[in-house]
Amino acid sequence: LLELLETLPLATAEGNAPFRFPVQLVVRPRDGFRGYAGRLSSGTVRVGDHISVLPSGREARIARIVTWNGDRTRAEAGMSVVLVLDVPLDVSRGDTLVAHADPAPLVQAAFDCTLVWMDERPLDPGRRYRLKHGTRNTTAVFDRALQLNEVGRGQLSVVEPLVA
Repeated sequence: LLELLETLPLATAEGNAPFRFPVQLVVRPRDGFRGYAGRLSSGTVRVGDHISVLPSGREARIARIVTWNGDRTRAEAGMSVVLVLDVPLDVSRGDTLVAHADPAPLVQAAFDCTLVWMDERPLDPGRRYRLKHGTRNTTAVFDRALQLNEVGRGQLSVVEPLVA
C-alpha cells in the first residue's frame, strides 16, 4: 500500500472547483477583530462574496481577506489566509465556509463508507471512536466489526454532522 501511495500523482485543485475553506482557527488578537484562519482547499474567494457556514447554514459576505503581507482582494486554492465576515457569526474550528451560490456539499451525521481497519485490536461496532475529518474532531460508531487490515463497507454514524 505504501509503495502505491508514494507513486500516485498529487491532487491539484481545479480552477473551476467550488470554494471550500475548512476553518482551522478563530483569530481574535484584539477587540473588534474576528477572523477565521485556514487554507483554501479549493476554488477562489473574493471580498464581497456571499458564503455559507456549514454545518449551521448561516450566511455572510467576505469583508476582508488578511494575509501576513496585508489584505488581498482575492485568494485561491492552496493559500493560507484569515477571512473576516461582514456580520458576527458563531463559527468554530471544524466548520467549513463554502460559496453560497454553488450547490452545497452534503452535511450528514451518518453515511455509507468503506473503512480500512489498521489496528491490532478489532473494531468493535458497539464502541465509540474518535474521528478526525479535516479540521473537525467528533465521535463515531461503525456498524460492523473489522479485524486488522480488513476492509469493510458499512455505515458510519457521527455525533457532529460532517461536510462531504
